Amino acid sequence: MKNKILALFAFSVIAFAFLVAGVSAATMATWDFNATSTVATATSSDANLVASAITVGTGVAPGTFTFSANGITAAVTTDNWVETTLANAITDNDYYQVAITPNTGFNFVVNSISFAHLSSDVATPNMNFAVRSSENNFASDISTGTSSTTSATATISSLNLAVGATETLTLRIYGYGGDAAETFTINNLVLSGNLVPSEVISCVTSGDSNSQLTVDSLDLSVEEGYGEDEEWYPLDLVNIDTNVDYSGDSDFEMKNIEVKWGLFDRDTNKWVIDDEEKDFDLEGGNDQDVKLQFKLDEKIDKLATGDIVAYAIATGEDEEFNDVKTCEYVEARVSMKSENALILDNLQYPNTAVQCLEEVLVTADIWNIGDDKLENNYVLVNNKDLGLVNQKIEVGDISDFDNSELSFTFTVPKGLIEKTYTVTFSLYDEDDDIFEIADSEADFLVPLSVKGNCAISGTASVSANLESTSVVAGKEIVVTVSVKNTGDKTSEYVVSADGYSAWASSATISNGTFSLNAGESKDVSMTLQIKEGVSGEQKFNINVLSAGAVVTTQPVAITVQSGGFLDSLVGSSGSGNFLWIIGALNVLLVLAIIVIAVRFFSK
Repeated sequence: MKNKILALFAFSVIAFAFLVAGVSAATMATWDFNATSTVATATSSDANLVASAITVGTGVAPGTFTFSANGITAAVTTDNWVETTLANAITDNDYYQVAITPNTGFNFVVNSISFAHLSSDVATPNMNFAVRSSENNFASDISTGTSSTTSATATISSLNLAVGATETLTLRIYGYGGDAAETFTINNLVLSGNLVPSEVISCVTSGDSNSQLTVDSLDLSVEEGYGEDEEWYPLDLVNIDTNVDYSGDSDFEMKNIEVKWGLFDRDTNKWVIDDEEKDFDLEGGNDQDVKLQFKLDEKIDKLATGDIVAYAIATGEDEEFNDVKTCEYVEARVSMKSENALILDNLQYPNTAVQCLEEVLVTADIWNIGDDKLENNYVLVNNKDLGLVNQKIEVGDISDFDNSELSFTFTVPKGLIEKTYTVTFSLYDEDDDIFEIADSEADFLVPLSVKGNCAISGTASVSANLESTSVVAGKEIVVTVSVKNTGDKTSEYVVSADGYSAWASSATISNGTFSLNAGESKDVSMTLQIKEGVSGEQKFNINVLSAGAVVTTQPVAITVQSGGFLDSLVGSSGSGNFLWIIGALNVLLVLAIIVIAVRFFSK
């Protein structure tokens, strides 16, 4: 297995040709020695791997470790480190050693190693050291350095040491070049890296030994939604752009290049989203852009809370080197956000023009993109031109990272200007506050193009006259309505009334639907039944409609008199009861005459 690692000189790091961009490493294992230690076991380790105790090579006398506040020490004199009198080079058996083994199903990449080092003898050039790994059977140095009398820390970064599930990675710190009085002490040994998918382990194993395949760092952005760049919200539409380059000779190709990509959740050790692009070939010196777009609508509860990393893994066959399998990958950490708020997703509405008087259906999914249950929610729909003014839709309760369905219908009114209208859907909580996501209000806009059947087919004038000047409570009144077609073509009309329900129980129109030629007029009769106990000025409207739309309205005001005794006797039937009243009066007159006669004769 090949490593793209250069030696660390004077404790400075030279980056690999292969860079892992944008992802910080986590601590995998530590060995924090101190004066009270009795064993050299690891102080801590990741729950998904096993870290060994520190040991020494067979060239160093075992069992003679000493511990101090500075760490773990083995002396040259007693423990057989290579002395200066020998060749100033590594002896294979003189080293400190640790190992890590991932648990079944878990894969890691080690990105950095650090440790403190100290040498006790100032009379010599002090102890030299080198770090090697089992990845290439300890054949070459990862880094080199020299310990001094003042404790210092060596940090070896930009590593890419793959450790697959149940494999073991062993690291050795070799000491050499000391004298008989020398001691070599190390402390605070730390291995850092990350959990990765198995595809990354395979990629590192294949490698790019000829350094001819390059994958650019990932350019992340949000096309639609509330996130931006590397900060994403559930249901965002995301772009990931990169470039694959083949730097081989122009006479050859990198064949069957396949780009696998996706989002990996380190918390669950699983891909949340994974896919691959159609394979392609590249001639030497050429490159190809890879543009990915996807929506964060799968397992949004995991996306909102997980440790998410974006990957692009390119594999190919290098024709210049007998089709050797080649692989490079890049990764970028994503910061996932969530809000205890509702948003609309998957908005569906007519994407072609609708006509006036047509019924429109708008549907959507209402998502809770937070980890709290949201209760008693509702939506307000608004567009004044379309007759939608704070029209309320009850949503109810929606659990965390769950969704509900929205379905809303309305009829496009007549008489509109033919253009695009924007209908606003605003989501509110139980406190009547609009939800906010990333400092933006939860307003969702639906563009609606209206065209056709909008012109009102006729125009008209209207007037009204009462048939009687006496308007009495409990009685009927008759209004003559005169309608004139003021347009230039024949039109259909309908006469109706509104605004009378507070003082009249009914309004009956005789022959209220009719057709008029241009300039022609027609009278229709409207009868209103006035309620008992009504008095004073009362109002109502006479409406004239054409093609389903109101073309003119005539307000009417009348003064109602309260009914007297005689009126209450006569009632609404008029003369039908009048004979009964005359008869009753005659009976009263006869009784009065009899009473007078009796009084006269009694005297």
